[in-house]
Amino acid sequence: MTELHGRLAAAEMLCGSGDTVIDVGCDHGYLPLSLLEKGRFLRAVLTDVNENPLESARRNFTDSAMEGRAEFVLGDGLCGVRAEGEYVICVCGMGGELISRILEEGFETAKGAKRLVLQPMSRPEALRRYLARSGFEILGETAVSEEDKLYLIFEAVFCGEKREISEIDALLGTKAPEGEREAYFKRLLDAYTVIKNGKRSAGHDVSAEEIIIDEIMRRTSRE
Repeated sequence: MTELHGRLAAAEMLCGSGDTVIDVGCDHGYLPLSLLEKGRFLRAVLTDVNENPLESARRNFTDSAMEGRAEFVLGDGLCGVRAEGEYVICVCGMGGELISRILEEGFETAKGAKRLVLQPMSRPEALRRYLARSGFEILGETAVSEEDKLYLIFEAVFCGEKREISEIDALLGTKAPEGEREAYFKRLLDAYTVIKNGKRSAGHDVSAEEIIIDEIMRRTSRE
Protein backbone atom coordinates (compact mmCIF):
# COMPACT_ATOMS: atom_id res chain seq x y z
CA MET A 1 0.00 0.00 0.00
CA THR A 2 1.39 3.39 -1.03
CA GLU A 3 1.82 5.77 1.92
CA LEU A 4 1.73 9.49 1.21
CA HIS A 5 3.13 12.31 3.32
CA GLY A 6 3.01 16.10 3.39
CA ARG A 7 1.25 17.86 0.56
CA LEU A 8 0.39 14.66 -1.32
CA ALA A 9 -1.31 13.22 1.77
CA ALA A 10 -3.29 16.43 2.17
CA ALA A 11 -4.23 16.41 -1.52
CA GLU A 12 -5.34 12.80 -1.22
CA MET A 13 -7.75 13.70 1.58
CA LEU A 14 -9.34 16.41 -0.59
CA CYS A 15 -9.87 14.11 -3.57
CA GLY A 16 -12.81 12.28 -2.05
CA SER A 17 -13.97 9.39 -4.25
CA GLY A 18 -15.46 8.77 -7.67
CA ASP A 19 -15.04 6.86 -10.89
CA THR A 20 -11.84 8.42 -12.25
CA VAL A 21 -8.98 10.44 -10.81
CA ILE A 22 -6.99 12.48 -13.33
CA ASP A 23 -3.47 13.43 -12.22
CA VAL A 24 -1.93 16.13 -14.41
CA GLY A 25 1.86 16.28 -14.19
CA CYS A 26 1.88 12.92 -12.46
CA ASP A 27 5.57 12.67 -11.56
CA HIS A 28 5.88 9.16 -10.01
CA GLY A 29 2.13 8.63 -9.87
CA TYR A 30 2.01 8.12 -6.12
CA LEU A 31 -1.19 10.13 -5.56
CA PRO A 32 -3.48 8.27 -8.00
CA LEU A 33 -1.84 4.97 -7.11
CA SER A 34 -2.67 5.44 -3.44
CA LEU A 35 -6.25 6.45 -4.29
CA LEU A 36 -6.78 3.31 -6.38
CA GLU A 37 -5.17 1.04 -3.79
CA LYS A 38 -7.56 2.41 -1.17
CA GLY A 39 -10.55 1.76 -3.39
CA ARG A 40 -11.62 5.39 -3.66
CA PHE A 41 -11.57 5.44 -7.48
CA LEU A 42 -12.12 2.79 -10.13
CA ARG A 43 -9.54 4.06 -12.61
CA ALA A 44 -6.83 6.67 -13.01
CA VAL A 45 -5.58 8.80 -15.88
CA LEU A 46 -2.00 10.01 -15.48
CA THR A 47 -0.59 12.68 -17.76
CA ASP A 48 2.80 14.31 -18.12
CA VAL A 49 4.49 16.38 -20.77
CA ASN A 50 7.69 14.35 -20.32
CA GLU A 51 8.18 10.64 -21.00
CA ASN A 52 10.48 9.85 -18.04
CA PRO A 53 8.07 10.64 -15.17
CA LEU A 54 5.29 8.89 -17.06
CA GLU A 55 7.40 5.73 -17.38
CA SER A 56 8.30 5.97 -13.68
CA ALA A 57 4.60 6.13 -12.83
CA ARG A 58 3.87 3.19 -15.13
CA ARG A 59 6.50 1.06 -13.35
CA ASN A 60 5.03 1.92 -9.96
CA PHE A 61 1.56 0.90 -11.14
CA THR A 62 2.92 -2.33 -12.61
CA ASP A 63 4.67 -3.19 -9.34
CA SER A 64 1.42 -2.71 -7.44
CA ALA A 65 -0.69 -4.71 -9.94
CA MET A 66 -2.76 -1.58 -10.71
CA GLU A 67 -1.58 -0.99 -14.27
CA GLY A 68 -4.76 -2.42 -15.76
CA ARG A 69 -6.79 0.30 -14.07
CA ALA A 70 -4.66 3.21 -15.29
CA GLU A 71 -4.25 5.11 -18.53
CA PHE A 72 -1.00 6.94 -19.22
CA VAL A 73 -1.12 9.99 -21.49
CA LEU A 74 1.97 11.73 -22.85
CA GLY A 75 0.83 15.29 -23.45
CA ASP A 76 0.41 18.82 -22.17
CA GLY A 77 -2.11 19.32 -19.39
CA LEU A 78 -5.57 17.91 -20.03
CA CYS A 79 -5.02 17.51 -23.78
CA GLY A 80 -5.86 13.96 -24.86
CA VAL A 81 -7.46 13.09 -21.53
CA ARG A 82 -10.54 10.86 -21.63
CA ALA A 83 -12.70 11.85 -18.66
CA GLU A 84 -15.40 9.31 -17.78
CA GLY A 85 -18.12 9.15 -15.17
CA GLU A 86 -17.65 11.13 -11.97
CA TYR A 87 -14.08 12.40 -12.02
CA VAL A 88 -11.66 14.47 -9.96
CA ILE A 89 -8.75 16.42 -11.44
CA CYS A 90 -5.51 16.94 -9.51
CA VAL A 91 -2.88 19.43 -10.64
CA CYS A 92 -0.11 19.59 -8.06
CA GLY A 93 3.43 20.93 -7.96
CA MET A 94 3.22 23.66 -10.62
CA GLY A 95 3.09 27.44 -10.56
CA GLY A 96 -0.27 29.16 -10.26
CA GLU A 97 -0.03 30.64 -13.75
CA LEU A 98 0.76 27.27 -15.33
CA ILE A 99 -2.14 25.60 -13.51
CA SER A 100 -4.40 28.38 -14.77
CA ARG A 101 -3.26 27.78 -18.35
CA ILE A 102 -3.84 24.04 -18.04
CA LEU A 103 -7.39 24.59 -16.78
CA GLU A 104 -8.12 27.15 -19.49
CA GLU A 105 -6.84 24.97 -22.31
CA GLY A 106 -8.80 21.99 -20.96
CA PHE A 107 -11.75 24.10 -19.84
CA GLU A 108 -14.57 21.74 -20.86
CA THR A 109 -12.94 18.87 -19.00
CA ALA A 110 -12.08 21.04 -16.01
CA LYS A 111 -15.56 22.43 -15.55
CA GLY A 112 -17.09 18.95 -15.67
CA ALA A 113 -15.01 17.69 -12.76
CA LYS A 114 -16.64 16.76 -9.47
CA ARG A 115 -13.71 18.47 -7.79
CA LEU A 116 -10.43 20.18 -8.65
CA VAL A 117 -7.50 19.67 -6.28
CA LEU A 118 -4.86 22.27 -7.09
CA GLN A 119 -1.50 22.80 -5.40
CA PRO A 120 0.32 25.90 -6.68
CA MET A 121 4.03 26.02 -5.91
CA SER A 122 4.08 29.78 -6.60
CA ARG A 123 1.77 32.65 -7.57
CA PRO A 124 -1.37 31.38 -5.77
CA GLU A 125 -2.84 34.85 -6.36
CA ALA A 126 -2.76 34.25 -10.14
CA LEU A 127 -4.66 31.00 -9.69
CA ARG A 128 -7.24 32.59 -7.40
CA ARG A 129 -7.87 35.33 -9.99
CA TYR A 130 -8.21 32.84 -12.82
CA LEU A 131 -10.63 30.61 -10.93
CA ALA A 132 -12.87 33.54 -9.98
CA ARG A 133 -12.87 35.05 -13.49
CA SER A 134 -13.57 31.69 -15.11
CA GLY A 135 -16.55 30.64 -13.02
CA PHE A 136 -14.86 28.36 -10.50
CA GLU A 137 -15.40 28.57 -6.76
CA ILE A 138 -12.69 27.81 -4.21
CA LEU A 139 -14.43 25.71 -1.56
CA GLY A 140 -11.46 25.77 0.77
CA GLU A 141 -7.71 26.05 1.10
CA THR A 142 -5.37 23.88 3.14
CA ALA A 143 -1.92 24.90 4.36
CA VAL A 144 0.47 22.01 4.92
CA SER A 145 4.17 21.84 5.72
CA GLU A 146 6.66 19.51 4.07
CA GLU A 147 10.41 19.56 4.64
CA ASP A 148 10.31 23.01 6.26
CA LYS A 149 8.28 24.46 3.40
CA LEU A 150 4.65 25.52 3.49
CA TYR A 151 2.28 24.69 0.65
CA LEU A 152 -1.30 25.68 -0.17
CA ILE A 153 -3.81 23.27 -1.68
CA PHE A 154 -7.07 24.53 -3.21
CA GLU A 155 -10.30 22.58 -3.48
CA ALA A 156 -12.46 24.07 -6.24
CA VAL A 157 -15.53 23.36 -8.38
CA PHE A 158 -17.14 24.99 -11.38
CA CYS A 159 -20.15 27.08 -10.35
CA GLY A 160 -20.59 29.21 -13.48
CA GLU A 161 -20.43 32.57 -11.68
CA LYS A 162 -17.64 34.68 -13.15
CA ARG A 163 -16.43 37.46 -10.88
CA GLU A 164 -13.52 39.76 -10.15
CA ILE A 165 -11.83 39.60 -6.77
CA SER A 166 -9.90 42.31 -4.96
CA GLU A 167 -6.13 42.42 -4.85
CA ILE A 168 -6.27 41.55 -1.15
CA ASP A 169 -8.47 38.52 -1.75
CA ALA A 170 -6.23 37.40 -4.61
CA LEU A 171 -3.18 37.61 -2.35
CA LEU A 172 -4.71 36.21 0.85
CA GLY A 173 -7.73 34.25 -0.30
CA THR A 174 -11.31 34.65 0.84
CA LYS A 175 -11.22 31.89 3.46
CA ALA A 176 -8.71 31.22 6.20
CA PRO A 177 -6.80 28.06 5.32
CA GLU A 178 -7.37 24.80 7.12
CA GLY A 179 -4.42 22.92 8.56
CA GLU A 180 -1.40 25.00 9.54
CA ARG A 181 -3.10 28.38 9.29
CA GLU A 182 -1.01 30.05 12.00
CA ALA A 183 2.20 29.17 10.15
CA TYR A 184 0.63 30.34 6.89
CA PHE A 185 -0.30 33.76 8.26
CA LYS A 186 3.13 34.14 9.87
CA ARG A 187 4.86 33.34 6.59
CA LEU A 188 2.80 35.97 4.79
CA LEU A 189 3.39 38.52 7.52
CA ASP A 190 7.15 37.94 7.47
CA ALA A 191 7.30 38.13 3.67
CA TYR A 192 5.40 41.40 3.36
CA THR A 193 7.29 42.93 6.28
CA VAL A 194 10.57 42.24 4.47
CA ILE A 195 9.16 43.78 1.26
CA LYS A 196 7.90 46.84 3.14
CA ASN A 197 11.20 47.41 4.93
CA GLY A 198 13.16 47.05 1.70
CA LYS A 199 10.97 49.52 -0.16
CA ARG A 200 11.05 51.97 2.75
CA SER A 201 14.85 51.81 2.85
CA ALA A 202 14.91 52.61 -0.86
CA GLY A 203 12.62 55.59 -0.33
CA HIS A 204 9.59 54.03 -2.04
CA ASP A 205 5.94 54.23 -1.03
CA VAL A 206 4.93 51.34 1.26
CA SER A 207 1.22 52.06 1.62
CA ALA A 208 0.21 48.97 -0.40
CA GLU A 209 2.31 46.71 1.81
CA GLU A 210 0.93 48.34 4.97
CA ILE A 211 -2.62 47.61 3.80
CA ILE A 212 -1.73 43.96 3.22
CA ILE A 213 0.05 43.67 6.58
CA ASP A 214 -2.90 45.25 8.39
CA GLU A 215 -5.26 42.78 6.71
CA ILE A 216 -3.05 39.84 7.65
CA MET A 217 -3.01 41.04 11.25
CA ARG A 218 -6.79 41.47 11.19
CA ARG A 219 -7.33 37.97 9.87
CA THR A 220 -4.86 36.53 12.36
CA SER A 221 -6.62 38.14 15.31
CA ARG A 222 -10.00 37.05 13.93
CA GLU A 223 -8.82 33.49 13.76
